[in-house]
Amino acid sequence: MEITWTSENFTDNVKLELTGTNATVIAASVENTGTYIWTIPADQPVAADYKVKVSDAADGDPMDESDDVFEIIEPINALYIETFDTDLGTWTAYSVTGDDQVWSWADYGDPEPGCAKMSGYASGTYFDNEDWLISPAMNLDNSTQEILTFSSAFKYDGPAMQLMLSTDYDGSGNPSEMAHGVISPTKQPGQTASLTGRIRRN
Repeated sequence: MEITWTSENFTDNVKLELTGTNATVIAASVENTGTYIWTIPADQPVAADYKVKVSDAADGDPMDESDDVFEIIEPINALYIETFDTDLGTWTAYSVTGDDQVWSWADYGDPEPGCAKMSGYASGTYFDNEDWLISPAMNLDNSTQEILTFSSAFKYDGPAMQLMLSTDYDGSGNPSEMAHGVISPTKQPGQTASLTGRIRRN
């Protein structure tokens, strides 16, 4: 968690505190740089009335605190992570149309160092393509309120990429016959955009 603040006509060290029902000292004395990275302790109680207070480390004056309260929630356990750092990982590429253009790994992305890439453009020509990048199966029987986050970027005209979910795909054959739960990222033709999407299953 990044804590930021601004100071005018004051350069001494500051004290950072978490206020609210379960108040605690974040840092007794740190340089007045305007920023501090705080790793929230695993045993910090869950609550929704927290604020951060910044004050003179010597005597508490001057001081200020957050305008709004914020919440600290239970830690979220990641069931699966794929960053495509060096290859497509455990994901499977499946081409329905346009066998010469398929999902592959590329050495750029945000964040770096890599990403999964698909393009129907080759040798100065646009080709029709339907290509799937399929994740491994995930067992959600022992979890609740799952959230899936993803980032994507796109450029040029054409149909938008879609994210689809399936509960009956066995890992072989054309997945379009079994996929459902469609999310289509919005894009503007001819522009590059990045997004993060979430799917919540209650």
